[in-house]
Amino acid sequence: MARAIELLGLRRRQFYRLKAHYRPEQADWVRHGIAENQVAGKRDADRWLTEEGRRILRRVLARAKHAKVTPSLVLTSPLVRAAETARLAAGALEVPGTVAEAGALVPMSAPPAIWRLLRDQAAEDAIPLVSHEPLLNDLASFLLG
Repeated sequence: MARAIELLGLRRRQFYRLKAHYRPEQADWVRHGIAENQVAGKRDADRWLTEEGRRILRRVLARAKHAKVTPSLVLTSPLVRAAETARLAAGALEVPGTVAEAGALVPMSAPPAIWRLLRDQAAEDAIPLVSHEPLLNDLASFLLG
């Protein structure tokens, strides 16, 4: 937690006040599906999911739907593989809201940016965040202190 306070540049009292506006249960973290290998001449950001990645993702999403995961909005990194994952998730889970791109979810981002993004969405009941590793791992470390 001290690291979270330090990264946010806050005093401990301010941190607790901010934390009160974020409910950890509101966000489901989703790493994008298996993507194409990187090849010369193609930007990393432009890699699509493989057929295997889509197949596995559909299976995972069917389980999520069976478990009654009902997001109201999907937030995604704008990179192609994450955006494709988000669109598949929105369709499979019958999301009534939109799929919105968020710069805070790109691989080069940092956990405090995601924290601020989540605080801005505090009114939403459930939000899948579609992003990348190691960012999602860093987010877990950040939130757990």
